[in-house]
Amino acid sequence: MAVNDRTASSRQLAAHWSIAKGVLMSASSIRRCLLHRELRARVLLFTANHRRLRLQWAHEQRAWQTDWHQVVFSDESRFSLWDHDGRIRVRRSAGECYLPECVIERYSGLTSGVMVWGAISCNEWSNLLRIEDNLNSNKYVHEVLQPEVVPFLQVIPGAMFQ
Repeated sequence: MAVNDRTASSRQLAAHWSIAKGVLMSASSIRRCLLHRELRARVLLFTANHRRLRLQWAHEQRAWQTDWHQVVFSDESRFSLWDHDGRIRVRRSAGECYLPECVIERYSGLTSGVMVWGAISCNEWSNLLRIEDNLNSNKYVHEVLQPEVVPFLQVIPGAMFQ
């Protein structure tokens, strides 16, 4: 059933199994069975271009001689306020990533949620900021870079902001 409907959740698969076989099975049992068969649910995030650009960056940084205590990484993340985060998960085995039935376009429009921003270094972390509405360049400069990043970087001698 999981191979025929690769986007079915473990709850949906448990319900289908119970109806088809007349035997109750929990979603966690379904997940264990699928893991045993090496059929894992994966979130579709990267396009081929994303992978190419990340690999290119990694090759460019291969000989990087930087003190990692000076590097500061930042990122923002969105957390869904509802049960479903809008991401489509596809069940596939390790070698099936490029099969057409394992690639699904996803809707990336606005959903209810909370977006936060933060930064970390080897021994420090920034405040976690809640981002209201969209984060455009002007808002990023005035609400993130100036009040948070600049003071954070001043604590780390020779800091390199990523």
